[in-house]
Amino acid sequence: NNLSIGTNGNHLQTYTKADYSKLPGADIDLLQVVANNTFDRAAYVTNGSNVVIQTIFGNVQNAINGAAAGVGDTVNVAGSFNENITLNKSLGLTFSNATLSSLASTAGTTTALGGQLSTNSLNFAGATRLSGNTTVNTSAANGAITFTGAINGTTAHAQNLTLNAGQGAVNLNDVGQTVALGNLTVTSGDYDASAGTTNVVNLTVNGQNISVGNHTVNASGNVFLNGSNIFGTINALLVSLTATNNVVTTITSLDGVSVSAANVSSQIAGQNVNVSATQNVNSVITATNSATIKGSTIQAKVTAPVADVSATQSLDLDATVTDLKVASAGSANIRGSVGRITVAPGSRRVSLNDTPVSSQSGSGLDRNSGLLQPESNTLSVPLILTTLTPGEVAFGENTGDVFAANFSLGLSGEGMTSEDNEDLRRFLYDFWGYYIAQ
Repeated sequence: NNLSIGTNGNHLQTYTKADYSKLPGADIDLLQVVANNTFDRAAYVTNGSNVVIQTIFGNVQNAINGAAAGVGDTVNVAGSFNENITLNKSLGLTFSNATLSSLASTAGTTTALGGQLSTNSLNFAGATRLSGNTTVNTSAANGAITFTGAINGTTAHAQNLTLNAGQGAVNLNDVGQTVALGNLTVTSGDYDASAGTTNVVNLTVNGQNISVGNHTVNASGNVFLNGSNIFGTINALLVSLTATNNVVTTITSLDGVSVSAANVSSQIAGQNVNVSATQNVNSVITATNSATIKGSTIQAKVTAPVADVSATQSLDLDATVTDLKVASAGSANIRGSVGRITVAPGSRRVSLNDTPVSSQSGSGLDRNSGLLQPESNTLSVPLILTTLTPGEVAFGENTGDVFAANFSLGLSGEGMTSEDNEDLRRFLYDFWGYYIAQ
């Protein structure tokens, strides 16, 4: 049967099976009515599986006014309502693709929130408990979404929260501090969760200025942040940060870390760490497997078995690396403990512990690793360039353990001028692609 009823000011009252004695023959279950019919808008109150007010309300505020506070009553909302709602008592709110003009709660209240809501803005001063997967969408108005009170789940890691503010701001306090959330997914302008801790499975934020704060994001899964600037402390399985301007973070990852920005100033620890900056890198990086660092100007401390560091301008590196590959268009100063160093072709002056390095791995310049050091895989002592007899040039240590290469340079073993030295240095640079500095 079809029944046409106007949507304004209607009050539909029915009976449950408990009212048989009052209305013989009646078999009307409000939950079935709601479930089996489509309403352009409807609000009704339940407590668990029971309908506690036998009414389908034509507006949300009347349903809220009729619901009892703090006893588990939930206002169920479907459809579109031109209402600005403020919750001043602790209730449940479950939305089924509902629309409100705005929604707020007052301090001291707790809202059990679930479902899908579109609104112009949301401002919860009270606490929030997610009763199920929850989506709040203010993108049509680019409206702000603010949770000043804490947000927790009902079951750890089971409830997901999706916030879409368009270009509006999203501000969160403590998220999952008592009961961790599942996935927290945010689309916003500025995102600020710096006032508290965020405990989730996965965190994804696409915004502008993103601040997760020094109170720490703890994610048992992955953290993906994409914005203009990214700030804060992150502990996660895998971390990927992309910023058009600056990344200033402390990151601890059980797997991989990828950071891409104009400027990166961070402390990063993970298995495989990849940092790429179009301008400056000023970071401390610890990788259990490998570290890759690219930037214009790099000033970093790196600890890793394998590291690949490339600077388009200059490089200042404190390294504890077994196998280090270096490329630098400008000066490159390296300090620390390096088992093996490879200098990329075309690099300028490279020094390790104040010793010039001009080698390229695999060049055959010595009988061990391709480094200009016959008896060691480190460059811990100065290299010596000497002339022995006319046309004979030798590389080696003070001990005289050298190997020689003969060149017809017309040089004598005594009295080489500064011009002779410069000619020889340029010849070696051109011949091997290396730079031998005295």
